[in-house]
Amino acid sequence: MSVARVSRSRGFWSAVALLSLPVLLLAWVMFYHYGAFFWDAKAYSCGIEAMRLTGNPNDYQGACQTYAWQYMYPPAVTALLVGLTAPIAPALQVAGYGGLYLVAVGLWVRVTCAQAPDAMLAVLATLLCACGVFAYEMATGNLAMVVAALMVCSVPHAKRGWIGLLAVALVAALFKPHYALYFLVPALVRRNLLLLAASSLALTLWYFADALRNDAAFDRWLSEIFGIIYGETHFGLLKLLELAGFGEGAWQAQFLLYGLWCLLLLGVLWRVGRPLADPGERGWLALLVATLMFPRLKEYDMLVLVPLMFWLANRLRGSLRRSYCGAVIALGFVLPWSWWAGRKLLWLSRTGELSLQTVTDLRWLVQMQGWFLAALERQGKLGASCRVQVPVG
Repeated sequence: MSVARVSRSRGFWSAVALLSLPVLLLAWVMFYHYGAFFWDAKAYSCGIEAMRLTGNPNDYQGACQTYAWQYMYPPAVTALLVGLTAPIAPALQVAGYGGLYLVAVGLWVRVTCAQAPDAMLAVLATLLCACGVFAYEMATGNLAMVVAALMVCSVPHAKRGWIGLLAVALVAALFKPHYALYFLVPALVRRNLLLLAASSLALTLWYFADALRNDAAFDRWLSEIFGIIYGETHFGLLKLLELAGFGEGAWQAQFLLYGLWCLLLLGVLWRVGRPLADPGERGWLALLVATLMFPRLKEYDMLVLVPLMFWLANRLRGSLRRSYCGAVIALGFVLPWSWWAGRKLLWLSRTGELSLQTVTDLRWLVQMQGWFLAALERQGKLGASCRVQVPVG
């Protein structure tokens, strides 16, 4: 084994070890505060069991009746999950999903650290991935973690694995329709719009058949999902439109402004991606643009964007790279923690409820880190992509 390879291997495992310490610390803090892990995964289990017994995935039964988290996936894919899990014992279902999830977390950490080969980026990985939003979302058990891991693992092998990219995007879109935006990734990698058209048609037919076959359940799912989307806009484009006065009900303005936003992103994709010969480079860029097109960004959507931050940082040089990394630290770490600490101190001074549990409530931090990182993705990173010619190789 060469010296360079040994050095890279040591650097990778050092980054993993460095990343693991704050993740484990924050995981303990969250367990102490919330008393549980995998709360989204439990909603999946409750919803599948309710679908099996009553035909309504949100009509929780037994021990799930008092569970607060809703099941939010369409009826057709839920019925498919019921059929797939029927012959499997509940304990094995839990073990299987838990194992898949832990493998996905490991793959995501590996790809993220591989994009951060030097000390500066390893520190960034530790600050961004291990504090606040990322460790929090890893503990939820949300399916988005698995999707993020599979997507970022497929991109480096896009030259020979574009079918894998398309398969991950298609399966994910059966659960969450906005994941259809990831069809852009294999379409750009292969520079073939036929892939985009075929996958979009297949998904449209799936949802059309779902609406026809399960009309009442499908209508109920739509009403629930729209209520959640507009009730919790988080920090995507929908939130920005809401703050600008174009909230629920302003459908025409939302459609127009969202279309303009997508055209802007596609213009960046065309300008920066056209000269790139390497499929992996085009894949990373398409993954960035597709994620920024999500009308509603949540904290776990940032899991896809973190390796992309390091992909771009690796290709910047000199003062531009230092400025970019400084912006990542400021927007992704310093400002969110400062905001959280300031709000927490103000709240404690007013209520006097000082305890370990009140101090370890990090939800404010999660929300603020998501906001600042979304701003960084939209302005700093996208702007750098427009200004800098990304080198090949």
